[in-house]
Amino acid sequence: MGEGWRLGTTVRACAVMAVAIAGARARARAVEGGKGRDARDAEASGGEGEATREEETASTTTVSRSGSVPEFDEVRAMYHDAMNTLSTLDGDQGYDVATRAFGRIANLAKERGDKNLECEAALIVAEIEINSLRRMYAVYERDAVHDGIDASQFERITQTTLKLAYDNGDKISEARAHLAVGDYYSMAVNDHVAALEHYGLAREFARDEGILPVETEACRRMRWTQSIRGDVDGAVALSREVLRLTREYVAMLNDEKESSKRDATVPLMLREHWYLGGYENQEVYALKEHGCTLRGETRLLSRPLVLEKYQDEAVRTFEEAIATLDSHWKRSESSFETDAEGAAIKLSLLAHLGDILDNDLERTPENHASAVEYRRTYNELKPGSFGSNVTCALCEEPLGGLSIDDARIQMTYAWDACESSHHFHSACLEAAFDETAHAGCPGCKAEIQSTATSN
Repeated sequence: MGEGWRLGTTVRACAVMAVAIAGARARARAVEGGKGRDARDAEASGGEGEATREEETASTTTVSRSGSVPEFDEVRAMYHDAMNTLSTLDGDQGYDVATRAFGRIANLAKERGDKNLECEAALIVAEIEINSLRRMYAVYERDAVHDGIDASQFERITQTTLKLAYDNGDKISEARAHLAVGDYYSMAVNDHVAALEHYGLAREFARDEGILPVETEACRRMRWTQSIRGDVDGAVALSREVLRLTREYVAMLNDEKESSKRDATVPLMLREHWYLGGYENQEVYALKEHGCTLRGETRLLSRPLVLEKYQDEAVRTFEEAIATLDSHWKRSESSFETDAEGAAIKLSLLAHLGDILDNDLERTPENHASAVEYRRTYNELKPGSFGSNVTCALCEEPLGGLSIDDARIQMTYAWDACESSHHFHSACLEAAFDETAHAGCPGCKAEIQSTATSN
C-alpha cells in the first residue's frame, strides 16, 4: 500500500477516534503497564491468546456483488464509503451500521493481505464500541454504566487490534491503542493510575509523530482522570495544555483550508470535529471544558471540589467561550435559533457564570447582581427557566433568580447540569447534597417520584 494513502487514512481515523474517543486494541499491552517496551513488543507479537476477528464478525460476509472476494481498490472504496456513512450518524441513531461495515472491511482487508487497512478498520470498530461507553458516562452515573460493561468483550476487541498495530509498527496506531488501554483501565477496571500511564504513553507517541489530535485527546483523558481522582491542580494544568493544543490545531487547520490542501472527499465534521470535542468550533468546546475543570468538577452530578484560587479564571474562561461562540456564529452566519448544539453550550455557559458568581466567589452585592444578569440573559434565550412562576423542586417555593432581591440560585453540579436544566435555591441544593454524597439531580428525582405517585 502506498505511504501517502496510509497517512491519509491516519488523518481520517483521527477524526473517527473522536467519536470514538479512544483507539482500541489492547488487553495485551494493557496488562503490560509496568513492563519495558521491548518486553511488551515481544509478548504482543507472539501472543496466541487473542480473540480472532472472525469470532467478532462471524456474521459478516466477505463476498462482493460479483460473487468473489473484492479487489484491493474495491475494499478501499468500501472504507471511504463507510467513513462518509459514519459522518452522518449520531448517538441517537446509534453506530451499529458503521460497526458492521468496518468489521466487514477489516475481514476483507485481512483476506487481501492489506494489514494497514485491516488495522485501521479494526481500530475504528473498537473506537466506536469504546466511545459508546464514554457517551453513557456522560449521561448516566458511573455505577450504572460500570455494571453494564462487558469486560471480556472490551478485552477481546482491544487485544486483537493491539497486535495488529504492533505487527504494522505504526506509532500512531500504537498511540491510539494506548488511549484504548487507558479507557479499559479507567472504565472497566477503575484503575486510574494505570489509565494515566497509558494515556501518557499515547501522548508521548503522538507528540513524537506530530499528530496534534491524538496528543490533545490523550491530554484530555489525563485531565478527566485527574478530575475523577480529585487532583484539581493536576487537572487544571492538563486542561490548559488541551486548550493550547486545540488552538494550535485549529490554526493549522485554518492554514490548510486557506491553501486548499484538505482531502475534500472526507467531511470536515468527521475528520476533525469528533476528535477534538463535541462541537464544530473546537476552541469553544475546549474553553468550556477548561472552565468546568477550573470549577473543580469531578464526576457527573457530584459535588465539585471548588478551589477559590481558580474561580476568577473560571469566570474569564466562560466569558471568553461566550465571546468566541458569538464570533463563530457571526462568521458562519448561524445563531442561537439555528445552531442547536451551540445554543445548548451557550445556555450552559451562562448557567455556569451565574452559578460561580452566586456561590463560589465572594458573596458581594456586585457578584450577585452579575449572576442575576447572566440568568436574565439565559431566561431571554429560554423563557420560563427562572422567575416567580418557576418552582424550586426541593422546597416548592418560587425559584426567582431574576431580581437582585431574590435568593441565590444554584444548578445541579455537572458538566451540563441535568438534561432538564434544573436549578434550585442554593440553600436547598446544599442541604440535599449534605444528606447524601451521591444525590444525582434532586429535580429529576422529584419529577420521577411525582410521576410514579400520579400513576
